[in-house]
Amino acid sequence: MMLVLTGCASWPGDSASIARPDPNSPRAFSFQRDTFAFANETVWQYKDGKPVQSVPDKTDPEGEGYIHHCFVMSRAALQFWKFARFEPNAPKLSRAELAERVRLIARRAAWRDALPPAERVVLPGYRDLRQFSATEGGLLRENLGASWP
Repeated sequence: MMLVLTGCASWPGDSASIARPDPNSPRAFSFQRDTFAFANETVWQYKDGKPVQSVPDKTDPEGEGYIHHCFVMSRAALQFWKFARFEPNAPKLSRAELAERVRLIARRAAWRDALPPAERVVLPGYRDLRQFSATEGGLLRENLGASWP
């Protein structure tokens, strides 16, 4: 369970609720909606379940360089669940406007209480974090913060 919460593993099953409901949250945390579509890569490459190489695959431009971000991804998933609101039917923003909103969400302390829906940072054009990160993975990687200070 700890590996799932730190972004270092996946969770089997559909829509597992893994966070306690918050009074300001309209719903429980859902793994299928409230996590990222991209992985936090390790420095190992595997073949038949065994590590064979300690260098990330440089042929994968999406995953290149995004390793050791377990804490960043777990913190950000919680921050999006507590402080963001997705509006799928609203028009999408420019890349610069989206980046600013991601930084606003990432700057909020994760341990603070969830905001009421009306006070959350709005991300228009997306239904949830999974869809947003599938479409804007690079933007998120660039704006969520460093893996180490």
